[in-house]
Amino acid sequence: MYLFGFFIVAVYHYILQIFTGNKPNSGTNANIFINIFGEKGDCGERWLGHSVNRNSELFQQNQVSLKYL
Repeated sequence: MYLFGFFIVAVYHYILQIFTGNKPNSGTNANIFINIFGEKGDCGERWLGHSVNRNSELFQQNQVSLKYL
């Protein structure tokens, strides 16, 4: 897409909701990555290292983690 002679790239934002189960040891502190694929390729590996809510840790047992991409 062009606007006033400049090439404009569409930018998409996502909020991921990651549901962690309630079984024993279902949480993790490991490094978790995501790669979103589409018709025109992929976004590349993205680290899911920080929660939208800075007061909570990601991927803990029986928790919903939010991540903004």
